Amino acid sequence: MNPDNQIVLIVLLMAVLITALAINYYFHRRQEAENTRRLKSRQIKSQIERVLDVLTVLKQTSCNPQLISTLADHSVDLIAELKRLNPASDLAEQLQGNTAVATDTPLVIHSDHGIKHAQADIRSGTQILVDLKKSGRLTPLQFSEFNQELNWIHCLVEADAHIEHGNKLLEGNKTSVAISHYRQAKTALTKLGGKDGRKEQKLEQIKKLILDADPIRIDKSADNKSNKDESAAEEPQRQPSS
Repeated sequence: MNPDNQIVLIVLLMAVLITALAINYYFHRRQEAENTRRLKSRQIKSQIERVLDVLTVLKQTSCNPQLISTLADHSVDLIAELKRLNPASDLAEQLQGNTAVATDTPLVIHSDHGIKHAQADIRSGTQILVDLKKSGRLTPLQFSEFNQELNWIHCLVEADAHIEHGNKLLEGNKTSVAISHYRQAKTALTKLGGKDGRKEQKLEQIKKLILDADPIRIDKSADNKSNKDESAAEEPQRQPSS
């Protein structure tokens, strides 16, 4: 073969090889970018669902409206980011439709499992607040205020569930079990640290519920305690017999 032809053939082979490598690299990078986009989309979708779960609970409680507004704005931003990553998909619109949660419907929980589920959603809200603080969207003061609000709602959800259950039991004349639930509601509120006027008001409400449920029994308990206190006070005055 003519040496010139050999050189041309080698050049052509190298050109084909380089072209093939370039095409392979292009598709590899494209696939890599697609995988990254899908992973990012899944992460954002998970974040949106988590925020919406928290909002679903909080909107049915007496939660601070500013906290709800902050989380709602965060969900809108996440949905916009998801839409940017998936312009041809209607997933963002579907999730956005889930943001419309009725605020005039009180949260009703029928079981301990329901309490734990709602409280798990509220605890997720704490991590969301941490993320917002890290990104600079919350000041330390706002974070502290909102975090305290979540702690209050966390205890309130459990207390209200026991109060509601106790009220239903009382309607069925199951006084003892009803009072037991009222006391569990009281215990739930005592888990909340710090001073909060709402906590004291709620404890007074529970105290009245217990008293109204069985005033005679409560009065007897108070009398027994009073008698024991009087006996204890008289005991040191007794002289030993000689």
